[in-house]
Amino acid sequence: MPWVKKEPTDPLPWIVAVVAVGALSVGLLIGYAQWGSTAAVVGAVEKELSERENQMKHLERRLSAMEAIVLKDGNETAASEKRPQPSKNSEASASKNGFRTGLPGPVQSKESRL
Repeated sequence: MPWVKKEPTDPLPWIVAVVAVGALSVGLLIGYAQWGSTAAVVGAVEKELSERENQMKHLERRLSAMEAIVLKDGNETAASEKRPQPSKNSEASASKNGFRTGLPGPVQSKESRL
């Protein structure tokens, strides 16, 4: 309709909108440049964290198994202390424990007696 006259629109709202969209775009690019490399590492860090958690669970299971063994040995030791022990001076127990056993009898010098 050519006989209807349009009022000229003010370009100020368009300029404000373009500047706002441009500022938002520039802000996103700067943010990605600054934190994008850090965000890319998150997947690798999460994977390593889950591996460490699995290792910790494994070590905790081993520790609890070792504690059970030690407690069982402690209970057996306490029970064996109630029983009479064999003589501690015997050569058999000394050699079994890795100690040297001396020759029974007097010590002889290596010098000749002549």
